[in-house]
Amino acid sequence: MIMEGISAIWEDLKASRIDANTSRDVEMQDIDKFPLKQTRHPKKHHNFIPSDPTSDIPTKSNIEQHKYFSTCIWLHALHLLKITDYKYLNTIKCVLTSDEVEAYKQDIPGCPEVMLTNFIVDCAHGKDMPYNHEAFMVFTEDFLDKVNNHGWYALQTIPEQYHNFDIIYGAFKAHFTYIKSCYNEVIIAASKDPVKAKEDVKARLHKSSCTSRKVQLLKMCLDAMAEHPKLWKHLPLVNYLGTQGISSDESKDKTRRMISYPCVYPCWCSQQLSALMWEVDLAILEFLSITIGKHKKAGMQLWNCPLSEKFNDAAAAPPGLPMNCYDATWLSLLHPCSKKQLRVQEEEYDFAPGCAGRYTVNTAGSSVPLGAAGAN
Repeated sequence: MIMEGISAIWEDLKASRIDANTSRDVEMQDIDKFPLKQTRHPKKHHNFIPSDPTSDIPTKSNIEQHKYFSTCIWLHALHLLKITDYKYLNTIKCVLTSDEVEAYKQDIPGCPEVMLTNFIVDCAHGKDMPYNHEAFMVFTEDFLDKVNNHGWYALQTIPEQYHNFDIIYGAFKAHFTYIKSCYNEVIIAASKDPVKAKEDVKARLHKSSCTSRKVQLLKMCLDAMAEHPKLWKHLPLVNYLGTQGISSDESKDKTRRMISYPCVYPCWCSQQLSALMWEVDLAILEFLSITIGKHKKAGMQLWNCPLSEKFNDAAAAPPGLPMNCYDATWLSLLHPCSKKQLRVQEEEYDFAPGCAGRYTVNTAGSSVPLGAAGAN
């Protein structure tokens, strides 16, 4: 009797496990209707050439060969510049004056010349300026000569596919971006006022943090809406808005606590769309209030987002939205050319909970669900 009871319990457990797996498969099929965007991309190497042209997947040996080729480009640049490290750029000439640039363009006698004995790259100007273009060509020709005719960089074998003028030219052109960054760090930053330089760094970090915070908030919006019985109908609209539908804030104010982010609303947004986003904010709070497991959900840190009466005039408006997604007053003040570029849809979006309605495709190819025409 005991064994029969154990067997019955075991069969019930197996049946419940099968039902759970089936239910999970169905849920995953529903989730696939709203695929998450891939935010991270695999690292791409500049001027990478696989040894097997028919294969797009790099092998470990291909990556090692490319690393050695890039190292040789770096070493040869240091050799021609006659320095041992880019932190010594302040000991050589690496900038052309405006008069020297104009003289080079007009080929005036006595203008700067690109020579191996006095190799210079102009870090104050772009990589596409004529002087730097000639410097890249001189570098490429000398690199090919040293490798092919003098046996330089023979510690490892540089693959034959990298013995190409265009490949070496492109590799040094990409490396020049790194040289410019070292120039900005060693020379430009050192010549600035330390206090102002520190403030500039803080401003860049704040701008980056605002962008990342908007991306995180957008993800929380989509996650909360997918679990909400009424708001999930508006997922395509909010997903199309992206971070432009997320309010900016005043967190850069030094007098405020860093956990306080007063909302500043975009001027282009209508009251109906703003009301929808406020409802989404409440759904996020409800979604994050549910604590399951041993740890808190990510995003439950203390963030205070009080409402305000301020509006952001500089906020960019996403094109191709239905008419009632834009503020009527803001829309009426637009220049005719700007209004034409905005590609406003004449039909109105149905903000009421329920079916998402039919879909229309704007000229940008993005789908926005529309309800019945004239709905409020």
